[in-house]
Amino acid sequence: MFTRFLILLLISIKLFIAAAINPDISAINEKPMHLSAPSITVTYIANEGFLIESENKKVLIDALFGRIEMDWCVTPPREILRKMENAEEPFDDIDLILTTHWHTDHFDPVSVANHLINNPEGTFISSEQTIDRLKQITENYDVISDQIVQLTPGILSSESVAVNGIKVKVYKMHHSKYMEEDEKTGKQKNRHADVENLGFIIDFNGFKVFHPGDENADPDTYKKLRLDKENIDVAFLNRSFLYGLESENIELITKYIKPGLVVAMHIYDDQIKHMETVLTNLPEGFPDTILFKIPLETKVFNK
Repeated sequence: MFTRFLILLLISIKLFIAAAINPDISAINEKPMHLSAPSITVTYIANEGFLIESENKKVLIDALFGRIEMDWCVTPPREILRKMENAEEPFDDIDLILTTHWHTDHFDPVSVANHLINNPEGTFISSEQTIDRLKQITENYDVISDQIVQLTPGILSSESVAVNGIKVKVYKMHHSKYMEEDEKTGKQKNRHADVENLGFIIDFNGFKVFHPGDENADPDTYKKLRLDKENIDVAFLNRSFLYGLESENIELITKYIKPGLVVAMHIYDDQIKHMETVLTNLPEGFPDTILFKIPLETKVFNK
C-alpha cells in the first residue's frame, strides 16, 4: 500500500515539475504533431505529372502541360488543366513548381506562366533550356521573373537549393535516346542528345522523393550517382526502368536507387495491361510498385 502511494506521489511531483517548466502541458499521453511519422499524399495528373503534398507543403512536378493536342501520351483533362492554371483547389498555394525538361508532354510555357501569375508565392525551378522557352513564348515574363529559379548543373552533377521551406537536390541527367536518320549523313543520330533533363530529389522534412524525368535507366548513370545513399522513400520511375524489367534494371533499382517504394509513370493507356502484368510478377526483394491510372487518383504513402 505504502509503495503504491509512493509511486503515485512521485508521478504527481514529476507532473508538477513538468507543468512548472512548460505551462502548456495538458496531458501525459498527448503526443505532439512532430512525433508523427512523415507521410506524403500523391495525386496523379497525367504522364509524369504529379501533385505531391506533405504537411502544409505542396509540389507540382511535370504537370503543367496539355494545351497542345497529343494522341501519343496521357494529357491532363481540360478541367484539371484550367484549375492548375488558375491555382484553384487542390492546386492552390503550391510552394514549388518543377519541370524536368521542356518537351510538350511535360511543360507548356503558357500554362506555367498562368499558374505563377495566379500563385504569386509559388517558385518555378527548371533548366536553362526550359526557362528560355518560357521567356520566348510568355508575353508577361517580367511579371513572374522573380518567381523563377534556373538550375542547370553539369551532366551527372547536382546542385542543392532550399525554397519555401523545401530542400531540393537537382541533377542533370541524360534524356532517353530517340534515334533517327540524319538527313545530311544518313547515319543514325540521337534526337534527344542535347536535351537538358533534370532529376529532382525533393526532401519533405526527411521524406525523400526522387523524380528523374525522362532519364532512360542508364546503369552507368546510377552507378556514378549512387542514389542509394540518399535514403529515397519513393522513386517515380518511367517505363524504361520497368517495362521489360530485365535483370540489369532490377539491380539498378534495388542496388543503386534503393527506394522504399516505386511509382510507375509515363505509361500510355495501351500499355497499362502489360504493366499490370509486370507488376504482379515482381522479383523477390523488389520494392512495392504503384501504378496510377486515373487523373486525380490519390494515394497516401507513409515512411
